[in-house]
Amino acid sequence: MSGTPWRGAVAHIPHSLFMYAYPPEALVTDYSARWGWMAISNSSHHGGVVEEPLALIVNRGNGARSWYTVNPGRLAVEQVIANARALRRKTYDALAYNCEHFIRHAAGLVPKSPQVRTAVSLGIVVTLLIKAKMSHDREQIA
Repeated sequence: MSGTPWRGAVAHIPHSLFMYAYPPEALVTDYSARWGWMAISNSSHHGGVVEEPLALIVNRGNGARSWYTVNPGRLAVEQVIANARALRRKTYDALAYNCEHFIRHAAGLVPKSPQVRTAVSLGIVVTLLIKAKMSHDREQIA
């Protein structure tokens, strides 16, 4: 984990205190003298996969500290970046194709999202707890 980007790194950019657990992710692509580091991401902000200056993505994080990690796959950096660019026509879907799906897909892995799994699991637990509470309340009324 590092506070400095490099080509092929995955940028983790929390946009709120809550998002430190599952921050939005972007793939650092190239360095441009004009724009600095560039990154490609799949976000609700754009509605799909877009390549733009990393600084713009980080600035949407409202000053939250970003960090960088090695991409999760075993493909060469050039291949991961090429894969990411080939996915530019994909649209964002919070459940079916979010930033985590995109990063894993570009890295040559099965697109999946731990944050979606966690949210669904949490939703099921909360629903069961509410149903149990409602059932308990009905028993006390009767």
